[in-house]
Amino acid sequence: MKKFLVLSLSICFVLSISHGQQLGLGHKAVQKTAIQKDLVQKAVVNWEVQFLDTLNPSFVFPIGVVSDGTYLYFGCPDQDIIYVSDFNSDIFDTLEIAGMPGASKLLKYKITGLTYDGQYFYFTNGNDTIYQIDRTVDSVINKIPLPDTTLPFSITFAPDADNGNGGFWVSVLTDYYGLKLFSKTGVLLDSIFSSDLNYRNVLNNPIFSIAYDNITPGGPYIYTIEPYPHYVVCINPATKKIFKMIYNIGQDVPEWDAPNTYSIYIQTGIVPGTSTLGIINTEGHHIGYNLASADIPDVGLTCISSYTKPWLKIGEAAVISAVVYRSGKANITSCNFNFLIDGKTYTQALTGINISEVIPYTLMIHDSTFTKDSETSLALKIWFSDLNGNAGINSDTLDITIDVFPEVEQRKVLHEVFTSTTSPDCKYGNELLKTFFDATVGRWTCLKYQMNSPGSGDPYYTAECGIRAYYYDTATPSRLIVDGNYYNDLPFYYSANTLVNKSNQPSFIKMESEFIQIPVKLFKAKINVTPYKTYTGNYKIFVAIAEKATNSNYVHESGGGNGERECYYVFKKFMTDMNGNAINLTKDQTVNIDLMYEFKGEYRRPFNAYSPINHDIEHSVEDFNDLMLVYWIQDYDTKEVLQSGKVDNSTLSITAYETDDNNVKVFPNPSDGNFNIVSDITFTQLKLCNILGQEVFSTNASGKEYNMQNQNLSPGLYILQLKTDKGYINKKINIK
Repeated sequence: MKKFLVLSLSICFVLSISHGQQLGLGHKAVQKTAIQKDLVQKAVVNWEVQFLDTLNPSFVFPIGVVSDGTYLYFGCPDQDIIYVSDFNSDIFDTLEIAGMPGASKLLKYKITGLTYDGQYFYFTNGNDTIYQIDRTVDSVINKIPLPDTTLPFSITFAPDADNGNGGFWVSVLTDYYGLKLFSKTGVLLDSIFSSDLNYRNVLNNPIFSIAYDNITPGGPYIYTIEPYPHYVVCINPATKKIFKMIYNIGQDVPEWDAPNTYSIYIQTGIVPGTSTLGIINTEGHHIGYNLASADIPDVGLTCISSYTKPWLKIGEAAVISAVVYRSGKANITSCNFNFLIDGKTYTQALTGINISEVIPYTLMIHDSTFTKDSETSLALKIWFSDLNGNAGINSDTLDITIDVFPEVEQRKVLHEVFTSTTSPDCKYGNELLKTFFDATVGRWTCLKYQMNSPGSGDPYYTAECGIRAYYYDTATPSRLIVDGNYYNDLPFYYSANTLVNKSNQPSFIKMESEFIQIPVKLFKAKINVTPYKTYTGNYKIFVAIAEKATNSNYVHESGGGNGERECYYVFKKFMTDMNGNAINLTKDQTVNIDLMYEFKGEYRRPFNAYSPINHDIEHSVEDFNDLMLVYWIQDYDTKEVLQSGKVDNSTLSITAYETDDNNVKVFPNPSDGNFNIVSDITFTQLKLCNILGQEVFSTNASGKEYNMQNQNLSPGLYILQLKTDKGYINKKINIK
């Protein structure tokens, strides 16, 4: 009934530090008055904006903001100074702190996090220490040691921790999105890891700023702000889960798109009678939200999307689904799952369920299906009602249009990835993309072009990879192209949910294919293309051979490598022209494509991208039995991909095998399944395939002799394949 998908978001950590001004102005603390701003608000969730200011005078890179109830205090990464501002964002003083430890060894920053316990200030900077400041003397008076390799970045005080004695939550650089709770003496009390949250930054950055909320009912909660995009994340430390949906400040203030954000705080009384969730970016822009408006209802369920196909063939059953998350405080344990189509409402009562997560989302599939026996277009509504038995408490409603066609095909979404084993971003990006593929089997194709940068580039870069990069006007790796459309930097803004939605768009191209191996290096491709409607334009078909997994293009970290030891769907060679072959797409007229390519010479692992493979004399295929076929039709001018397909395994050609090889003897032949193999050459692997090329037996067997005992083989002709250091030896075997 349910499955889980991980939400993928992104941040970018770019530090650009310059010195602020030294100020010594007297000032009086004041309260703010709530003001109305012209803001861009998201329809589903609106937090109430109380104010929108800019620090005056501004300085670059405020970090680790905290309030003592009267003023705001800001750290600065490259100065032994704390800036002081009133709640109107006017900076009126700077504090020079004696006894500062200087820049941290790892980060080279002087302050990264700042907090206040009602009497003292505390800061972190990446050293395994929390530093205590006494404002009465403006000096560091104590150092709280933390366990080795804690590497704290941001810090917030938790007054209710350690049985009311108080403690410190710190974000740590040793986990992608990790937090640790320490006592006032540095004893570890608790930890929250990215694996607990089912969430992490796609660039593997830590949490950069945190604030403790012991005001909101049901808390306490921990709020975090991400540098870019400006996502506010609320964590429940009791459950170690994300408490409510991530909020994007950019939806309120588009002007915040460029600068990063490293400061978040919570303070009561800035606007009388309210508590404020305040956030400040590196350009000093200061936004305050009414903390109460960020709260969520007791019971709530939000429909984020649907995997329901927006098209059907006539007579095909529609499977109705909804992707949801818990948007109230209580887990959803019962509800009615409803959909309305063609004037009829279908309701399924759900009991004994437990929708407890915000992230990952939960996929719900309705028991009822719907079919239509004629071409038409229908409105579909999906919603959930009577949440936890509460009549009248419903989810929002998904509105979808379903088109019914006489002929239509499932779209296979083409992913062209420009990547390199010398690019740090690519390693995690490729791992993330693989999780999306694993969750969406049958909906995608993929081809990865290894690139000639950064540094010395990937050893498996070829000129054809460069031509494809030129076509898409991308000169560097960390690029993802989806069905011909640039989709930002690799899959950092991509998700399994997005992939499903793209695959749910109809395709009116039918493609059938064969991929035939004529041992060992010769390959044939047969592709039949049938359009269900006529297309006019500059359409081309591309057919490429890829290796499903490679290991030898690994580049050691000491040589600039990213640590990626296994690469998937690695491009090897176009069977068509590298710019594609022209194809005519006329309704119901099948086009037959026949292609052949033979890899030349011997394997070579180039030292780097500066000495790429010359396909006229050599190749970079690690295992010819691990090759696959990827093909697609594309409008060469607009780059739109109409349809793609793949063949995961080649079929062995029975006609290509020699009936005799003096190096290997098989007896008796014909046999009943028991026979002996004697070879003059040592072999390391043995395979037996039927006449269709399907593998029926395989084993790793190092030596020159092997006794086969398999009486379960059906009578017929088989191919025995032995893998040796000199290549493959093939023999025909007749089982009677």
